[in-house]
Amino acid sequence: VGFRVFDPASWLEVTSGAPYRFTDVAIDPAGRTVVAAGPNGLVTWPVHESNGAVEIGPPIATDDSLRGWNVDISPDGRFAATLTEGVDTTLKIWNITARTIAASVPVLANGVTPKFSSNGRWIAVGNWNGDGNVQIIDTTTWKPCKTLVTTLSTIAQFSPDSQSLLTSDTREIAVWQTRDWTKIATTPITLQGYLASSHDSQMVAVMPIGGGVRLLDAHTLQQLVVLEAPDGSQPRCAAFSPDGHLLMVSTADSHRIQKWNLALIRSKLREMNLDWDAPPISKYPAKAESHMQIQLHSGVSVNPR
Repeated sequence: VGFRVFDPASWLEVTSGAPYRFTDVAIDPAGRTVVAAGPNGLVTWPVHESNGAVEIGPPIATDDSLRGWNVDISPDGRFAATLTEGVDTTLKIWNITARTIAASVPVLANGVTPKFSSNGRWIAVGNWNGDGNVQIIDTTTWKPCKTLVTTLSTIAQFSPDSQSLLTSDTREIAVWQTRDWTKIATTPITLQGYLASSHDSQMVAVMPIGGGVRLLDAHTLQQLVVLEAPDGSQPRCAAFSPDGHLLMVSTADSHRIQKWNLALIRSKLREMNLDWDAPPISKYPAKAESHMQIQLHSGVSVNPR
């Protein structure tokens, strides 16, 4: 129920709440809006910052038809994309500022996880237990412009530089270059979680069936390293810090968030001549201190510990 907010400087939880049931949350890159999806529909929270305090909300309900499991927000923060459930899947585009439905786009059956490209040109729609394939939506017309052939249950994710699209289905992970939508690399890995790209578009973290997190070269899909937690927990989702020092991993079974220090890991690998061919990461990033107060409506104002 609801969602939890963490301070990125300390990775401590600073507040939680929101009396709704949500299945996905997105934050626009400028940090101005939080959007959450779930069976109650889309809910948006405007974000305001003043004098070292952040106020999230009050929440704003949207159209009753916007009920879906997944949501993403456009890079400029203007639009939220969600998918109606079931065989007759429709991609709904919500104009956050005008508070109206900007477009309703019929897509392939059982569509899931709509994802905007970072340049805002496209939305990729995967599928779950459907007939396969990924549909690409042109955001200038809100119409499908390309269908990429994949197999059953496909998740898609654009690279941060928008030069490529990563897909994962029941057979393989693939890289497609967006300039002509050709497939340029594959590797036979079946995932149990989502894909995550580093902010420099050079690495991708994947969570294969069987456990562990694999870091792959984002262009060739060559395996760089496997990260396995001591408790054997099953990873579900991951995110890189903007500077590439850290990888945060959420788990499906232990319901915890793991923090991997990639800079330190690579330093140790380098001592054993096992590091991969990439510029080294500074071992110790500048430590950011946070004394920020965050208030989530409806919720409780809490200070970081």
